[in-house]
Amino acid sequence: MRVIAATIILFILALAPEAQAQPRIQCPTMDAPIFNLNVDNRPVRIIPNADQNRMRQLYTRHNPGRAAGLTSHHSIGGLHHGEITLRTQFNMLQATQGSAACLGLQSLDMTLVYDPIIYISSDRPRGSCEYNAALEHEYKHHNTDLLVLRQAAPLLRAAAQRSISSLRLPLQT
Repeated sequence: MRVIAATIILFILALAPEAQAQPRIQCPTMDAPIFNLNVDNRPVRIIPNADQNRMRQLYTRHNPGRAAGLTSHHSIGGLHHGEITLRTQFNMLQATQGSAACLGLQSLDMTLVYDPIIYISSDRPRGSCEYNAALEHEYKHHNTDLLVLRQAAPLLRAAAQRSISSLRLPLQT
């Protein structure tokens, strides 16, 4: 049975048309890609007079599994939310000849954008002791975010640099 299967496979291969080989082109040498990682710390936006229902919704959305009504707070005095997004921009070089191409990474710019917002409850009048205490407390959360971002940026930078260095450029298609 194995002999028959092997014979059939050899017969099919013998009759199959030869696959057209992709033309090979000589890719130009390229300099190592330029890599930049920047951190864009946006100024804190303070939203005074925030409604309790709105702050409960925000708390629940940004703290999955922890409903604001289940905290030790009867009312929320303030809420900090810091959002970090990653923006990327890259430049590629391409050399083509027929159906073959050489692709290379010329530069990669990454920016971590930190956009913090502090909400202060409407039952804490601006300038009052309660307002200032809530604002001071929320700034502690903000400062923790900044510390984490400062610690994470070099790790992200090193990981991205290792990934870029491991690429064999240019790539030939």
